[in-house]
Amino acid sequence: MRTLKLLFISLLVLAIVMPTTVMAKDTDKAGKITATAGKAEVKKGGGSKKFNAFKGMALTQGDTVITGSDGKITLDLDSDKQVTIGSGTTLVISELVKSAKALGGKTSLSLLKGKVLITIKKKLDGDSRFEIETPTAIMGVMGTQFTVQYEEGESYVGVFEGAVKTKHGEQLEEETIVNPNEQLGLDANGGDKEKLDYRDLPLVGLEHYLALLEKDAKADKSLIEQVKQLIAVKKQEEAAAALKENGSKPGDTKIVYDDGSSQIGGGGSVVVPTQAPTAAPTPTPTPAPTATPTATPIATEPPTPTEEPVPPLLDLDALYRGVKSYISNDKSFYLPFTTSVAYNGPNSSFPEDGSRIVKLEVFDDEMERFEERAIVDKVSVSSVSPKQLHVQLSEPIEYGSKIRFTILAGQLKNAETNVIQEDDLVTSHNESGQDIEFIFEQEPFEREYKHEDDSDDGVGLVAVELYTLGYQIPYDSEVGADIRINKVCPETGEYPIPGRYYEQGCGSEFEYELEQYVMNTFMVGPNRLAITLNITNFQLLDPARYEVIINLQDNRGQAHYVTRVINIVAKKPPVPIEYMAYTPDSSTLILPFTSNIASADGMPINHSDVSVIVMPDSQEFPPALIAGSEGPIEGSAIELDIESVFVDPSDATQLIVKLENEMEYGTVLSVTIAAESLMNAETLDVQKEFRSVSMTHKAALLTREVEFVHEDPNQLDKEVLINTYGFEIGQPELYMLSEESEFEPPYELNGVYAISGEGDIKTLTLLAEYFSALNVQPGWYELSIPIMDSESGQTRLYLGIHVKIPLV
Repeated sequence: MRTLKLLFISLLVLAIVMPTTVMAKDTDKAGKITATAGKAEVKKGGGSKKFNAFKGMALTQGDTVITGSDGKITLDLDSDKQVTIGSGTTLVISELVKSAKALGGKTSLSLLKGKVLITIKKKLDGDSRFEIETPTAIMGVMGTQFTVQYEEGESYVGVFEGAVKTKHGEQLEEETIVNPNEQLGLDANGGDKEKLDYRDLPLVGLEHYLALLEKDAKADKSLIEQVKQLIAVKKQEEAAAALKENGSKPGDTKIVYDDGSSQIGGGGSVVVPTQAPTAAPTPTPTPAPTATPTATPIATEPPTPTEEPVPPLLDLDALYRGVKSYISNDKSFYLPFTTSVAYNGPNSSFPEDGSRIVKLEVFDDEMERFEERAIVDKVSVSSVSPKQLHVQLSEPIEYGSKIRFTILAGQLKNAETNVIQEDDLVTSHNESGQDIEFIFEQEPFEREYKHEDDSDDGVGLVAVELYTLGYQIPYDSEVGADIRINKVCPETGEYPIPGRYYEQGCGSEFEYELEQYVMNTFMVGPNRLAITLNITNFQLLDPARYEVIINLQDNRGQAHYVTRVINIVAKKPPVPIEYMAYTPDSSTLILPFTSNIASADGMPINHSDVSVIVMPDSQEFPPALIAGSEGPIEGSAIELDIESVFVDPSDATQLIVKLENEMEYGTVLSVTIAAESLMNAETLDVQKEFRSVSMTHKAALLTREVEFVHEDPNQLDKEVLINTYGFEIGQPELYMLSEESEFEPPYELNGVYAISGEGDIKTLTLLAEYFSALNVQPGWYELSIPIMDSESGQTRLYLGIHVKIPLV
């Protein structure tokens, strides 16, 4: 006898008993910093002040960790979850809770920029979750050791051990599983998975890779040396960046020598060390001259060609790939070059009047041409990159303007070779006809999340980035930031008026309580703002698209709106299709589902997850079992022994249940599938509730539908197997399911089918000559096949027939 648990579930379904459930809630937990180096700061959730990070510092949900160009932090989020944060990184702890359902809790990190190394020492249990999100992808942890990097719109994940499920694409509709020793790079055009290349790893990942190699006795020694050399190079690059960030130059270093005149509290003199005196050379005796043989002439090698001098050139490809990243605000612009640049004048010092170097033009819509605006104020080399020119204006550019800059001839030179720019350089992209448009051309943003009935299953906090053009969000002390959330309503063509909104909560007049959905806002770089959204609260809303509308106000108080869309979609757990369930033989049950199915925990499906009960003939519902009885009471339900349960290897939408013993023909069954035992293999949505299917063991079609192509003379006949269990087949009837056609199949079906075979299994052959004929119109047909299995009636089987329109 199988477990009483599932039997009672089946009985409760039939008796419609509703239990009361008490739900436990998640609780917050804290991580801890275990090591720090260089500049590292923490901004606590909901605040704006930054604190220096220190060993032992506690971190909680909502905190932001920021490292400088020489910074590094190691933190433990659990005893078995370690995160190493590399230099130049901004990481938000979006969710960090101890789950009532999951032993491992739920952790979600948002990597706004930089690089991290994740090490998970124990496999996550079924309900635990660990995710790391960048602005272009979400990585779900299926493994234990991997590194993630996000820089300038590009995401990278490299996996050392385990696997990482990555969602990406415009609406995160694409999914890639990155396995051990694989990597995935993603940009605006997507990306392809490839073999892990250590040269692509960020420094924190490269150091971990070296540690793995040094532990491997079979590792290639030359590879270890190459990795060490690359680590040294990357550390030098970080050190140089740190010096630049801190305002120091390698050449500024002075050595202070103690010349003996210093006193307590005083400083030594700055002495420039002189070279040691050079000893006089010892005279070398002159040897007696010898006859010099005539040398054999050697062919002179052709001279190495001298590289052609390169003047400064605008890097228009870089400019128009990310034009908004070069706009600091409406009075400050950066222009990228292909080389380092300097002013072509005395001491390379730029003049006070920037208009001597750069001309600005704004397009006049009425005149249909560009007109010069004399508002260029200062011009200098960017402090961020020697390959960028910083142009500052005395007046702001109006929103919506189309502008172009011209660097006047002879004003700049190559800072490395001193080659002078001879021609005017214009920011118009001749190949594409582009000019700089001062508008919010934000990258498309619509994130999709699944609807949840319980906040325990929510994603947590997610940081969303956008360009600001230097504008600010108006803030009111009573209302807060000027951000609105509206539900986007589907248009309907039904009563009462086509094209109008009629769903509850729709329309701009309906606004949601801001504090429930927007946690904070903060700058993550020049001209780039991050908004932290509480996605869990969005997931509790009805499935729909929700607009987060941000007001960015310019210096004149004019409002400009940017919209981000959060799409909450309904879950799609697998649901059994009861009317399609059948028994192909006396000990096998086939249960079709609405989607491909898989075990919810990734393990083989357990027998105890399914129960099969024989229903009594005399009553519609089985009575409850009587406590203390040794076996089923007469007229009560009987549970059958199950041999195996598995997903059909040839059709993943079907669950196959094998019984240990054969059933009698006509047996009425109730099959119950335990909650959280199956999931949709495509969407990974788990079946949260138990499911019950009623079915009868009777004659069955072993093929449910067939297909023909209209007017195709090369088609073959289709054969369909029927398990009749020895009963006779009556006269089939053919119907067309489409209501648009006036075609009626003939009542006489001679030439449509043939039946053959001996024993229980019969073969129904549908003749292609009939279904491909001109007078049989394309569409769906149904063949009703009677099985004469009862003196008082019959069982009808229905075969779907699809006549397709041929592809041109």
